[in-house]
Amino acid sequence: MQPPTGIYGELTFEHTYRGMPILPESVHGNYVDILETLYGQLADMTARHSKVFCVLFTLGFPSSGGYPPDNSVMQRFIDSFRTYLNRAGLDLRYCWVREQTEPNHQQHYHVSIFIDGDRTRSFYGRHQAEAEKFWGLALGIPSARGLVHLHEWTEQTDYTGNGGVMIRRPPVDQRGDWRQESVCAFFQRVSYLAKAATKTYAPMSTRRFAASQVRSRV
Repeated sequence: MQPPTGIYGELTFEHTYRGMPILPESVHGNYVDILETLYGQLADMTARHSKVFCVLFTLGFPSSGGYPPDNSVMQRFIDSFRTYLNRAGLDLRYCWVREQTEPNHQQHYHVSIFIDGDRTRSFYGRHQAEAEKFWGLALGIPSARGLVHLHEWTEQTDYTGNGGVMIRRPPVDQRGDWRQESVCAFFQRVSYLAKAATKTYAPMSTRRFAASQVRSRV
């Protein structure tokens, strides 16, 4: 039997992906290629670094609307923000997805970033301010305050806080499956990016997601 497919490819309706929990979508499903991209980035970064700081945020548009329906604004933002993080000496991976609730509505974007956790431990402060600055520049407005919505983690654990999730590689004598609690917690939350719902209304030849390349796989 062929796996179920959506407009853009294979779907899954399962509650897990590669042994890790995801947010199930019983009606529309989740796109497998986006889940695989996120899985690969997370596996790659946890193999490369003893600590990985994971962040999830949403980029919205001003209520006035009128922005182009393609992803040119998003591309300007990610190019600038990635350059800023690289110049700060941070190894990172990113993935963004485009969502649009109705054909005549403005799109918005969800972004996940995986950063070398030995070099940064918080998204608050400068990183958040720079994200707002670069999103404002991409939009051509003086300020994007209130348009960059950082996902807040309400869970009280030793790996949540400072605007993200800190994944720590276990000691050598405790290593086994790399998919520890903190990895699974973030992957479940970030799997929201893979939902098929709201990814239908992009113009023809417009990408619904993009991501940095993975250099190695585990």
